Amino acid sequence: MEGPDLLDALVEVAERAGIAVRVLPRGDGEPGPHSGPCRIRGAPWLLLAPGDPLEEQIAAAVDAIRRYAPEAGQGWLPPAVRDRLDAP
Repeated sequence: MEGPDLLDALVEVAERAGIAVRVLPRGDGEPGPHSGPCRIRGAPWLLLAPGDPLEEQIAAAVDAIRRYAPEAGQGWLPPAVRDRLDAP
């Protein structure tokens, strides 16, 4: 599992763990926000910026899961997702 499929799987894990996921709108050519985890009114969120490289979006999803829902890594996960969550 690679690229977009890996990102989709990580987003699914995040959402199941209670992390709200939003894809930010594309900007009008000006630099915009970057992908990353954050808290909005105390709730965990993962914001994905479509202008970011895919690897950066994947890293943001992994960071959000590790930070806000480490228990989501327990149990069965697809091997590629497990590898990303378990990597140092």
